[in-house]
Amino acid sequence: MLRAVARTIIFDTETTGLPKDKTVPPQYKKDNWPDLVSICWRVYENDVCVASNYHVIKPEGWKIPAESSQIHGITDAYANKHGIPLSDAITRFLADVTTSHRVIAHNITFDRQVIFHAMFWRLGMHGCSWDCLSEICTGLLATEELQLPFRSGRGFKMPSLKELYVATFGQDEPAGAHNAERDVDVVEKIIRKRWPILLSP
Repeated sequence: MLRAVARTIIFDTETTGLPKDKTVPPQYKKDNWPDLVSICWRVYENDVCVASNYHVIKPEGWKIPAESSQIHGITDAYANKHGIPLSDAITRFLADVTTSHRVIAHNITFDRQVIFHAMFWRLGMHGCSWDCLSEICTGLLATEELQLPFRSGRGFKMPSLKELYVATFGQDEPAGAHNAERDVDVVEKIIRKRWPILLSP
């Protein structure tokens, strides 16, 4: 009997900053959401990684602020020299998304909105969406499990990737935070430990 194959994507982005108002959809206001600086995604067939992609984006029409570079280490000069066109990265990413069953990220709403902003405002792609059967946020899953209270004491906050890693493994996360490739690696390790079913048929 043939075993069913589930294709899953785990991805992460680094950006030029944070949204001015995260409640505003990316298509509604041009400069509200940040631009894409780098993206990493891995494709899994069941629990086996079959493809890994990492791209720095050439900033055409925007700049990478110095304060953002201090966080993820990618400068405007580096991205201009080593980056690839945004259209190439988005085309490759969407090609994998449309052939996958699940898309997973930590705080996936942020990453999705950044990509939709790039598609709509930078590439002129309308009807921004991606065709996949399931969208899963490890941050939301962990919110219920860890129940870390807000400072106000009302409700529970989404744990950072660092907080989730420490809760999962009982030790500090690996060095290199805020690097898309490294963060995808961390999310994969957490999934294999906490929610291995997410990489199952």
